[in-house]
Amino acid sequence: MKFYDPDKNFPRFQNLVSDFGQLASNAAIIDGMKKWGKMSGDQARSYLIPGSGPIIILVDDNSPLLLKPIVDFPDALNFSRAAVNNFESTAGKGASAVFTTGNGKKLYRVGLSLLELLITGHLSYRFLLDPDGRDRIKVFSILEGFEQDVYGGVIRFEKRP
Repeated sequence: MKFYDPDKNFPRFQNLVSDFGQLASNAAIIDGMKKWGKMSGDQARSYLIPGSGPIIILVDDNSPLLLKPIVDFPDALNFSRAAVNNFESTAGKGASAVFTTGNGKKLYRVGLSLLELLITGHLSYRFLLDPDGRDRIKVFSILEGFEQDVYGGVIRFEKRP
């Protein structure tokens, strides 16, 4: 995966993308991408290794490209600038920046979103799954299966005390 930030506006996100290379040796992540993304282990690893795979392009939330995040896959992923700004401003902490997994661990929202875009992008590119995401039930079912297998599920809304 590639992300260029020549003005250094997004240092935490740049580090997160660089750290994605470590996921290439995470068996649970690779197995989940293989199973739910219908890709080989080598394909999954190639998407995660820094400097290879798609480039992340930040788009404003009012951009029509945000509604088509995988339209240019495997070359590019359109990703929410607001999500990255939130990740930066919260230092990757707090409910707006992290989910809790079913296993009780914290998981960066932007990181999960990137993994899921790689899965849906690959499915769209290789198997002509609707790249505009109109078949949302099928897409959500696939991503929910990935989350369950890899993280024991993801708690999206936590109860407040």
